[in-house]
Amino acid sequence: MPSVTTTLKCLTILAALAATPAFAACTSPAAEAGEVIFNSTQKVMQYCNGTNWVNTGSVIPSAPQTGCSSPTGAAGDVVYNSTQGVIQFCNGSSWVDTACAADRTLGGSGCTGSPAGTIRYASTPNELQFCDSTNWVAMGYGCTASVAPTSCGASNYGLTWTARTGPGSAEWYSIAMSGDGMRLAAGKWGGNLFTSTDGGVNWTAQTSAGNQQWSGIAMSDDGMKIIAGVYGSVIYTSTDGGANWALRLSSGSGNWAGVAISDDGTRMVAGISGGNIKTSSDSGLTWTTRSGPGTGDWNSIASSSDGMRLIAAKQDNGYIYTSSDAGVNWTARTGPGTGSWHAVASSADGLKLAAVNSGGNIYTSTDGGANWTARTAAGTGTWRGLASSDDGTFLITARDGGSIYVSTDSGATWTARTGSGSRSWYGLASNATGTRTSAAATFDYLYTSTCP
Repeated sequence: MPSVTTTLKCLTILAALAATPAFAACTSPAAEAGEVIFNSTQKVMQYCNGTNWVNTGSVIPSAPQTGCSSPTGAAGDVVYNSTQGVIQFCNGSSWVDTACAADRTLGGSGCTGSPAGTIRYASTPNELQFCDSTNWVAMGYGCTASVAPTSCGASNYGLTWTARTGPGSAEWYSIAMSGDGMRLAAGKWGGNLFTSTDGGVNWTAQTSAGNQQWSGIAMSDDGMKIIAGVYGSVIYTSTDGGANWALRLSSGSGNWAGVAISDDGTRMVAGISGGNIKTSSDSGLTWTTRSGPGTGDWNSIASSSDGMRLIAAKQDNGYIYTSSDAGVNWTARTGPGTGSWHAVASSADGLKLAAVNSGGNIYTSTDGGANWTARTAAGTGTWRGLASSDDGTFLITARDGGSIYVSTDSGATWTARTGSGSRSWYGLASNATGTRTSAAATFDYLYTSTCP
């Protein structure tokens, strides 16, 4: 039996936390930065980081609700395990670590006057933390690094990378990540779809969708609703994190390439390589062809959090296009000129945009695409893949056959993350804050990075 020095309900944690500034809010449910809940659907303890609900540990929706033992607890109860030096929560059947217990530092005198087991919300860098008797430890990080993080500064985003060999080496062309970075999905070209619920540590082959030419994938903020495009077939969707899939025959058959989804999974958009863009407002049940931008190689599409603002780019020497009404009308953005646009990304509000030209520069916009700036700091290159944090401050892209690059100032400056190695990078994804990122390399593995 573990030695437990503290046992409390999640609501008790709220009272114990130091006062935090109400500088933003979470929704569904409404809360301010620092508030903590137990999500009874996903069976996980979460905290509001000022914008999003962040998981503090593994998500196991199927966890039985029979209670925890050693010590006895009910779903949502929280303990400090002084033997392992880690805060744990009861998911209904098991005590779940909120950090890597193997890396904890025990036997200390406390943290800045607070004893072991104290929980606090740090407004910089927007994290729920606990004292392990020596250090303040960020909650929500598993044993994915040799040392679990005590803080996470932007200078460390995307710094170290781990090859996720479980799904094997394959032609990986796209990867998707939930808002908290714990749920991921990727598809093998000519193989299965794979999903992860623990930040990429373990993966499950979702065989119900079959072996397909998976070319594009995106997921809702909670990671439960997923859209996946098949090159030469139809669109597939899932509402349960990838366990089950529905063929959306109404999408029609095509060389589906770029796909995007709103945070709630209701609005979807998908582009055909050599065809049109199509949109759905009912989670993929029905689809509407958007002929405004014309036909082209629509290999990359991105969406605002509500699905109203969209950006799409042609890879066949065409323009970047934007829409502010969920794809009904489109505007050609001629400022960056024509090019072989390989990837685009959008902030949550749809105003901060980015695009990479395969063989040219990186471009950014701060006004929804009306004006663009060529970001020459990273130089020209065969850029592959692009992802953005919700606020548009963090951006990540990669050179084909080179390194991954990150920016923490909306694209003004860039840093090569040589720890990623030189690979044929193709798809990239980021969580809401940029603290967790993932990458898909063709004829190689899937990779993940956790700050620091």
